[in-house]
Amino acid sequence: MPLIHRVTEDMFEFAEVMDFMVNPVNLLGVSGAGLALVFRNKVPGHIEPYRAACKSGELRVGTVQVLDDLELVLDTNQNWGMINFPTKRHYQDTSDQGDIKRGLMALRELLSEERYRYAAVGMPMLGCGCGMQDYEIVYPMMIEYLGDLEATVFLSMSPSKTPMKPRYLTIAGPPTYGVTEEEQTKIEWIIDQYLERKMEMKLEDYTGVAVGGYPGVEAFVGGTDFMKDEQSTLVYRRTGKTPLVIKPNKARNGIGASLHQGNLLGEIGDDIILIKPKGHNNNRMSAMQAWILNNNDEREREGLLPRRLAVYGDVSTDVLNEDMFLPSAGDIPY
Repeated sequence: MPLIHRVTEDMFEFAEVMDFMVNPVNLLGVSGAGLALVFRNKVPGHIEPYRAACKSGELRVGTVQVLDDLELVLDTNQNWGMINFPTKRHYQDTSDQGDIKRGLMALRELLSEERYRYAAVGMPMLGCGCGMQDYEIVYPMMIEYLGDLEATVFLSMSPSKTPMKPRYLTIAGPPTYGVTEEEQTKIEWIIDQYLERKMEMKLEDYTGVAVGGYPGVEAFVGGTDFMKDEQSTLVYRRTGKTPLVIKPNKARNGIGASLHQGNLLGEIGDDIILIKPKGHNNNRMSAMQAWILNNNDEREREGLLPRRLAVYGDVSTDVLNEDMFLPSAGDIPY
């Protein structure tokens, strides 16, 4: 799956762009501590259906409960549903490795269904609260059972429990550009110039590179389907890594799926390159650009580092504004 690592103390930092947030629960119907308490305060409407499922036996180890009724959410600005994931039977129990494994198998089955195939899911390191399970035990299981799905999982990891310092690059562009060899050569040049001059990075330095699965720019950079024909893409050819193809979740988000997907792509990228050549339909690019700028304002207010954004074409950033940056003869492939 497109597995996005987020090292953060607050997994709700990225909840705005999720379809579902995973809530680790016990089977007594008690939400008195940890993340379960946070979920109870944020989504009080889920308590009764959760308790009822525990009492009836519908929710048990090796199953998950999906709550997708948006009326359950206290804050009407939130649009994510919940997935209750049993990690233990009694709240005083220590999470069992086998129970986590069976739950991950159930989650895999859910995310294989058509409605959830392209869902964006926020997920904690299950069973690792209070040091009950080790990341070295849980993390390989997540890769094993969820690693070949098309759903996008944001895996929330505690800074105190992992040495990971992931960094992601998002690249997006219109579907009608990047279809000729000349355009593809220019796209690669644009990316390299921005990475070198603005990001001070190389393509292979990133944990992963995300695209939206559209034809044109994104098909050339990362392909149109996750783990399919990846060797023909720029990302695989240059880095040997599987591109992160994030498809719109039309089954849940309907006509707003592309907008939601653009916001999700913006959330994934620590660095973002938008290619907006004149004469092409750049509505999606403009919407992404607006979301990223607004989100950067929010991040700065919260004391978080803003995402680095580079735009080629309409409303270019200065590195590649061709009125300001004039390459030497032969530098730019026209």
